Amino acid sequence: MLTQTSNHPTEAANPLMTRIANGDEQAMSLFATRYGGRLYALGCRMLGDPSIAEDALQEALIKVWRFAHSWDSKKAAAFTWSYRVMMNTCNDILRKKQRGQKLETALLTDPTYAPDDGLSKASKMAVADAVLKLPEKQKLSIVLTCWEGLSVAETADVLGVTLKSVESHLTRARKALREMLETEDDEPIRKTA
Repeated sequence: MLTQTSNHPTEAANPLMTRIANGDEQAMSLFATRYGGRLYALGCRMLGDPSIAEDALQEALIKVWRFAHSWDSKKAAAFTWSYRVMMNTCNDILRKKQRGQKLETALLTDPTYAPDDGLSKASKMAVADAVLKLPEKQKLSIVLTCWEGLSVAETADVLGVTLKSVESHLTRARKALREMLETEDDEPIRKTA
């Protein structure tokens, strides 16, 4: 099973990627061990099925190996580049599988997956349901920054948009979530948005 060494990826991936681009199999193995857990978690959330996420992870890691030479450290950190590879792999799987589960289904099938562990299961479901209603870029911006722990800059790299664009998506998403999460008794569960 893959292990995760920290909650936030570090720039230690950059030298590994350089070694991978030069054909260093040990570097690829180390990269997969260090970062595979986070990539797999993203796959689970996007695909809603752990076994399909495992296949996606293997496919994404093969792409990292094959295309490491195309990674440009001036454009993205190695980890955020690999995150984009994983997202694209998952999106390809979802496109191929017309009846397949999307991010929305993954969020709803895992009600414990919410950024605040202090919320009740019902509140987590309400947050997940509200996130489902957001436009795609807002939804992905919230998932990557609030739930996956990526910085705004890393999220911009993963989504292939500007920093300002992610900030704008987050601002609009948070506003929309606040409005959606207001309850009848004026007791909002918006702490997480």
